[in-house]
Amino acid sequence: MQRLKDSLKLQFKMKDMGELHYYVGVCIVRDKERKQVYLHQGLYIEKMVKKFGQTQAKSVSTPADLNVRLQKEDGVSKPVDTTSYQSIVESLLYAAITSRPDIAQAVGVVSTFCANPTQSHLTTAKRILRYLKGTVYLGSSYKKCPDGNLIGYSDADWAGDMDDRHSTSGNVFLLAKGAVSWLSKKQAAVALSTTEAEYVALSTAT
Repeated sequence: MQRLKDSLKLQFKMKDMGELHYYVGVCIVRDKERKQVYLHQGLYIEKMVKKFGQTQAKSVSTPADLNVRLQKEDGVSKPVDTTSYQSIVESLLYAAITSRPDIAQAVGVVSTFCANPTQSHLTTAKRILRYLKGTVYLGSSYKKCPDGNLIGYSDADWAGDMDDRHSTSGNVFLLAKGAVSWLSKKQAAVALSTTEAEYVALSTAT
């Protein structure tokens, strides 16, 4: 009987809490007409940028430099502290998985070097932080729409990994005009052509 009373009290308190505004690092914003919901991780990203000393860094327009292709060992870059590097990557992964599909590919690349990171890997990871610094409150918007169709996109690079020549699959799915699922993952086998890489990516998305 006491458990039932405690449960009823808890339900009553939950009803008085009002609408959800913040949950596990994600901010939820609704418009007055309740036709749109906007999700972002602005507060989490601000804390992350400050934690890793990038508050005074110059922001960049893209999370990755297309002219830079990382390797395990380039013969030039010196090793860096593994624990600090892993801490940055871990924080970036949470943002990429939760609300930021725009950094998923870049974070996936730097996460492959967590065992033996070098200065070039750290510079690339910090570039993602600099990109987030300039797009702190960028997020996903979901709008009330009559059709409710699921729309998906798929793509792949070819032999993007300089060490093992594996390609990377990428996809994103939209519902209510907002991203609900996304993926950036290295393919298990080595594709022999761009067509094969695209086919594997499409198969993964399907």
